[in-house]
Amino acid sequence: VKSSMFDTPILPCENEKEISEQLTNFVVMCYNEAVEERGRFAVALTGGRAVQLMAQRLAEEPFLSYIDWTKWYVFFVEERCSELDHPCSSYHMVDKVFLQHVSIPEMQVFPGYDASLNLDRRGYSCEVCALAYEERMRAVLGDDNGIPALDVVLVGADSKGNVASFFANHPIREHKIHNYEVNWGAEGKFRNLEPQQAVCALYECPEDLYDVEFTAEQFSAAKRRGIPNERVGLTLKCINHARNVLVTVADAESGPLLQEYFEGPRQGQEAQFAKCGLKLLTGRTGRPRLFAHKKSIDNCIALPQLLRTFQVQDLAFSLSEARANVPPVPDDSDSDSEGEEYAKRLEREENTRIAAYTQSRSNSRRNSAAASPPTPLGALSPMRRVSHAKKNSLAGGSR
Repeated sequence: VKSSMFDTPILPCENEKEISEQLTNFVVMCYNEAVEERGRFAVALTGGRAVQLMAQRLAEEPFLSYIDWTKWYVFFVEERCSELDHPCSSYHMVDKVFLQHVSIPEMQVFPGYDASLNLDRRGYSCEVCALAYEERMRAVLGDDNGIPALDVVLVGADSKGNVASFFANHPIREHKIHNYEVNWGAEGKFRNLEPQQAVCALYECPEDLYDVEFTAEQFSAAKRRGIPNERVGLTLKCINHARNVLVTVADAESGPLLQEYFEGPRQGQEAQFAKCGLKLLTGRTGRPRLFAHKKSIDNCIALPQLLRTFQVQDLAFSLSEARANVPPVPDDSDSDSEGEEYAKRLEREENTRIAAYTQSRSNSRRNSAAASPPTPLGALSPMRRVSHAKKNSLAGGSR
């Protein structure tokens, strides 16, 4: 074995559907643990395929009713310096596939770019946006050894190992950025970020759209609006300080990438992915968790038995089973008002939550190696928010 990367936890999945299921179950496990220990769940997302895979299952039952969305605080790993309705905006992508379908309070969603902030002398606002974003992060999350601590960072890697904005040869990889402030001297050269800096302005990023799935028409529309080269992003120190760093490798053609990642370059050959962003991710445990397409491992890894796989509890099954076993709320024929009907709905949700908690705890005892820490009953209070569709049907209005 040529590389210590063999201790990276990896979960091979047969297809994207299984990646979606396993990833969602693991995110909910992290959510349960975070709510139990800290009373809230802080996650950083990127646009693109990774969040789509999570949202496919997370924004559906049984998770939609089980999760207390008021516990969620959503940040962004990176954001292009564009209006938030721009097709290339991470916020726009995450909002379209995820946020519009769940009930996370708007004040607990923190876009990385604010077009209303003042421009600097070069016409940019990414530097001031980065400073404002870090202030918001620290106000919400506090400092953990000097750096805000996220519960989960979720990113996707393409077949070349590209992750977020950590492009080859970009100074952010070395915790540096270009210096455009005259009063710092050496204008145009690099300057070091603060040792514990969590957010920074990213200048001169390539117009790389690997994380955006566009039709030809959508791509043309994005080009007409302009694709900015500036971004606001989390630093590697912030990402690697997260409690869990999750990476999806959903491309079945990622075999050469994972082969080099785990085994190193073949003898006599130069490394093809030496500067890929995937190799920079560690998290607190020293390695990220990979959710990978099985075809990217088959016939590529010489010693697959050495891979450190891991298990994920099937929470979707546990929650569905618990929901089926919840006794119905007694029907009172004299109670037909909308308020009483809504109260009954809340009672059913409460019964489901309690049953789900009991079922999850039972499964944890039977299979402690695969289970997550159970969520305390105090965190399973009935939700006071329902999905947008449910709220609209009750109120008779629109979103």
